[in-house]
Amino acid sequence: MKISVGSRDGRTGTEPGRLRLGQCSLPVSAVLSRRDDGCSCAFEVRVMDGRRFVVRYRPAQGSWELVAVQGRDRREATHMAAGPALMPLLVALYRRGLQAARAAVVGPIVPEP
Repeated sequence: MKISVGSRDGRTGTEPGRLRLGQCSLPVSAVLSRRDDGCSCAFEVRVMDGRRFVVRYRPAQGSWELVAVQGRDRREATHMAAGPALMPLLVALYRRGLQAARAAVVGPIVPEP
């Protein structure tokens, strides 16, 4: 599979900022580790959906290669799946909080007879 890597300048030099695998473009959310062995530099990165990739840059050839791919951590996958299910509860709590704040500032609203 063809890979290209968009680089960004980080604290440790040039770091991957975006992975492009075929037609898919994946923004890098975190660089987890960096290993430099002299003739190449390997980065372990996490992309926005939680997957982890290890990519290696060879400066002599000016090329990147995909070394390894890991799926999401089971805890992260569970956490990400629970988010949409909790949204109606969060909206209801937010509305209840707004009603309580309005009642505290304005006073209770009593309908006129």
